[in-house]
Amino acid sequence: MLFVHVPKNAGMSISEMLYGCQVKHASVRYYARVAPELLRDLDSVAVIRDPVDRFLSAYDYARAGGSADNRVSAPFHDIYKAFRSVDDALDHIEGAASPYHVDHIFRPQTWYLADAAGVIRVRRLLRFEQIGELGGQFGGGQPVPSLNRRSKPVTHVTPRQMQRIRRVYASDVALFHGYSRRIEAAAPCRTATVMEAAPFQAE
Repeated sequence: MLFVHVPKNAGMSISEMLYGCQVKHASVRYYARVAPELLRDLDSVAVIRDPVDRFLSAYDYARAGGSADNRVSAPFHDIYKAFRSVDDALDHIEGAASPYHVDHIFRPQTWYLADAAGVIRVRRLLRFEQIGELGGQFGGGQPVPSLNRRSKPVTHVTPRQMQRIRRVYASDVALFHGYSRRIEAAAPCRTATVMEAAPFQAE
């Protein structure tokens, strides 16, 4: 199983359950370049999350400088702790010259999941609300451990800010709402309700 770790989507907890160690935030383009056989031969899974919820989780995390299990990377630590509002964070993201000019937590989910042609290369997409099912599939029935988690987002947004978040993460909104759910019953490890991956043009 290849787990593609999208930040702020419970990836540290899932990595620990699957591998007993942490998988870094590598995109499918990275795997295609350095280990193409993993994408070609292995089943792959990633967690996707409502873009607004994910952004608010990332924002609270950024303002706090991280969590007990992980910290915001050094180049962004002081910048993010100085954010005074959601709009400051969105200004930072919109003004970045490239995705590499923001921390991993603020990069779009599609940035990790789509290849250079904009096609989603992960075979199975699991909604954030379904991560508990991974324990039954791959963890021998054990619950997914709780790592790098913060309480529910404490920041509230106005309707205007919510629209702005959705505009900034338009490709993630299309991804999250663009797949229909279905039950996979081909094998015992495919019994959860998942999001079926299909070609998708990332913006």
